[in-house]
Amino acid sequence: NSNSNPALNYNSAFYSAPDDGKPTQVLIGLNQTLSYSVKGNQPAFTNLMQGLSMLTLLGAPSTQLDSTAKSAILAQAGPLIGQAQNQLIVQQGQLGAVQAQLQQVATAQQTAASNTTQQITTFESADQAATATQLNALQAQLQASYQVTADLSQLTLSHYLPTLMA
Repeated sequence: NSNSNPALNYNSAFYSAPDDGKPTQVLIGLNQTLSYSVKGNQPAFTNLMQGLSMLTLLGAPSTQLDSTAKSAILAQAGPLIGQAQNQLIVQQGQLGAVQAQLQQVATAQQTAASNTTQQITTFESADQAATATQLNALQAQLQASYQVTADLSQLTLSHYLPTLMA
């Protein structure tokens, strides 16, 4: 309704994706999801596109649009773009919080990947002979512990008393 002449009114045709009203969920880590609800068919974007497309009409020759029509277009496009700007600022703030959360997860994942790589490098560069020697010593200690445990399990009061009475 940008012109007093109905034949010259602005007609908007915008793509409108179905919107179930639910935010988009994205898996960003093990049992971690991120939610955001910015979509291109929201009023912030449609108002901006409508206002900008209206402004493009201002460049039309005077034979197509007279100065009254151009003034009417400008009067409608200005507030529409201003409203879109305010809505986009709100969405920018919401996306900033989502971006900060995503950055924290990315940093944690990078740290975990670095630590894992360092552990793998440590395991790969280990002295195999020294490790084998340590393993053999630990196996011998374990066998000795098992033997002591087995010997202790055989001790009963009836086995112990005859040695005291003799």
